[in-house]
Amino acid sequence: MNAMSSPANVYQDARICSEQPRKDAGDRGRVAVLLPSALTESFEITLARVLDLHKADVPMRILYCDGAVKGCVANPFEIESACRHCRQVRDTALAEILPNFKGISLDSCYANVQRDRDDLPMETNKELQGGVESTILTFYRRDVGRLSKSSPRGMLYRSLSTRYMRHSRFVYQAITNLLQRGDIARIEFFNGRIVPTRAVMHAAREASINFAVIEVSGGERELFILENESVHDLQYNQRSLKEFIDSGSVDAKLGANFFESRRKGLTTDARSFIQRQKLGALRLEDKRPILAIFTSSADELQVAGDQWFTPASIDPAPFILQIADAVGDGYRVIVRMHPNQAGDRTGAASEMQQLLSRHPRIELIKPNDVQSTYELIDAAKAVLAFGSTVGLEATFWGKPSILCGRAVWDQLDIAYRAESSGEVKLLLSKDLSARSKNDAIAAGSYYMAGRGEKGSLSWQPKGTIGFAVSGRSFLPQKRAAVGYWLTRVIDKALRIA
Repeated sequence: MNAMSSPANVYQDARICSEQPRKDAGDRGRVAVLLPSALTESFEITLARVLDLHKADVPMRILYCDGAVKGCVANPFEIESACRHCRQVRDTALAEILPNFKGISLDSCYANVQRDRDDLPMETNKELQGGVESTILTFYRRDVGRLSKSSPRGMLYRSLSTRYMRHSRFVYQAITNLLQRGDIARIEFFNGRIVPTRAVMHAAREASINFAVIEVSGGERELFILENESVHDLQYNQRSLKEFIDSGSVDAKLGANFFESRRKGLTTDARSFIQRQKLGALRLEDKRPILAIFTSSADELQVAGDQWFTPASIDPAPFILQIADAVGDGYRVIVRMHPNQAGDRTGAASEMQQLLSRHPRIELIKPNDVQSTYELIDAAKAVLAFGSTVGLEATFWGKPSILCGRAVWDQLDIAYRAESSGEVKLLLSKDLSARSKNDAIAAGSYYMAGRGEKGSLSWQPKGTIGFAVSGRSFLPQKRAAVGYWLTRVIDKALRIA
């Protein structure tokens, strides 16, 4: 990188990892914030957090990568022009938002450790590899372990995994070296699941340094900070929901809006998956009571860990077959596969579809079929789900909901719990009524309200796309180079490969 092309203050701390830190008051208790690639959407989110800390007069250093070891999610195949453009966008944004910032290049920290060290402890390698697998599952819906090693697709994704892992090791070693200085009190980073932030979290835990995960939530995508926990932890989310309710924060109107918007196919705290669906496609001539079973997009939950699963939900297809056998011909068992399972490239969704379609008493609605989720809920005598929000929505719309998995709201009075097909059959033999609509509204309000506070981050201000920092979006700068579009083409190719 040519220093003449970037703000000089980017480099004023370039050798910080090799210098002894001063011990005056201004150097104690610093917060270090790791900036993601400037070519990603998370860049604006993290930059907004940096600006909020600056406004609060928090002693701070900004951490960034200059491309000594490539392989981040924005540029896994090491396009030099993309790295160069990333640095230019980053430096321009920082010069505009924080003209006197002090930065620490991870490259300078990494220069002081052995560059080709592959002899990391087994537990460290496991943590880093977990971040790699989580990233590939999240972005590309692929399970590398299930791909043939000799197939072109298998070789492509193994190459991607290797590059992600190399970059994660680089970041882990650089952060470990930085924290050994002793003047960083807390390190902050976006998400904590996507490469390379799992490596940062692990380095912080090893060094007994506080960390904070930066995320967004709610309908307005408010920025929130979670200290020393993973935002993907089930227990944290359940505790957060309880605290939300206990604090009197429930807004019944906002909670009802969550369910009404989802039925209309509008974006709430997450995007809608029902755009292809239409009313009138569900066959209702058969007057037997309907048990509507809704599957989850399990490959997405897989990245969050086993805590989100029960024996039934970890492998739902055999469990559904057992239910169909248990209830016999007394019910129409209609299984609606989650629309997002259409994008599952791990093979799990296609295996489920093949298995369920062979059972004579199961009516299967495949992911891309047009039958309406909400028409099925309305027609059902009972709704069974494995943790998706459909189980929550069924209660709001007055239907008995049976939960056979885990959910953020499973400690509330929202659904009947069942762990076996026999328990499901027993529940159906009773005259079930819907459980607490008020509890469902409380959960809906929690999803919509978010967990953050108003600050420098805004979502789609003044008709712009995505996030902005104090009303400023850097998307036009990102798009103003061939390197950016090359990375987008590669990303698109990986998603369809």
